[in-house]
Amino acid sequence: VKVVAANLNVAEEALEAYQREKQQRLNELLVVIPLKLHQVEYVAFGEIPNDLSGTLVFSNHSLGRLQERIIQLHEENSKQQKLNKDCRERRKQLIREKREMAKTISKMEETVHQLMISKFGRVIDLEALQTLSVNTTLEELKIKKLRKELTNAKEMKMWEEKIAQVRWELMMKTKEHTKKLHQMNDLCIEKKKLDSQLNTLQNQQGNAFQGPRKADIVAREKVTELIQLQAERILALKEEIALLHKKGGLILPLIQPPQEKEMKPMGL
Repeated sequence: VKVVAANLNVAEEALEAYQREKQQRLNELLVVIPLKLHQVEYVAFGEIPNDLSGTLVFSNHSLGRLQERIIQLHEENSKQQKLNKDCRERRKQLIREKREMAKTISKMEETVHQLMISKFGRVIDLEALQTLSVNTTLEELKIKKLRKELTNAKEMKMWEEKIAQVRWELMMKTKEHTKKLHQMNDLCIEKKKLDSQLNTLQNQQGNAFQGPRKADIVAREKVTELIQLQAERILALKEEIALLHKKGGLILPLIQPPQEKEMKPMGL
C-alpha cells in the first residue's frame, strides 16, 4: 500500500509539472482576438485613431488594477521625494557639523603643538610615544614574570629539601622507637622470668631445716634487687618513648612477650 501511495504521489507531481509547463507554453502563444468597435475605448483622447498597431489592450478589471497601482506609485513617489528632501537637509547639516568639527580639531592641534613646544622644545609624535610606552610596559611585565618564576623555583627547591629532611628525621625516630620497644619487650620478658623465680623461692618449703637458710635469703635479696632494677629501666624507657612521641615520632605497637612456661623450683 505504501509503495502504491508513493507511486501515486510521484505520478501526481509529474502530472502537475506537465500541466504547469503546458500552461506556460500556452501563455507564450500569440492569439488573435476579434473585437468590435463598441468594445474598444481609447483612453488617451477619447477617440479611436485610425491606426491601432501601437496600442495595448487591457480588460476593464486589469485597467482598474493598473490605475490603482499608478495611484500607489504616485503616493510612494511623494513619500520618496519627501525622504530625499529630508536626507538632503540632513546631509547639509552634517557637512556644516563636519566643517565646525574640523575647525575645532585644527584649533586643538595648534594648542597641543604650542604646549609641546613650550614643554619639550619640539613637536612629539604621540602615537610613537604611546607605542614605545606599551612596549616598555610589556617588557617590564616579562621581566617580572621571569623573576617570579625564579623565586617560585627557589622556594620549591627549599621546601623539597625541608620535606626530605623531615622524612629522614621521621625515619630515624621510627627506628629509634622500634629499638626502644624491643628493649622494653626484652626487659618485660626478663622481669617475668625473675618474678617467676621469686615466686618459686618464696613458695618453696624447707626440706630439712625449720628456718630459711642464709643462702636462700641472699639469693632472694639478689633476685628482688634485679627485679627492682629491671622495673626502673622499663620506667625510664617508657618515659623516653613518651618524650619521642611528643616530638612527632611514630610509636609502634608493643611487642607481646611470649608465654613462658612456669619455671621449676630451684633445688637448694
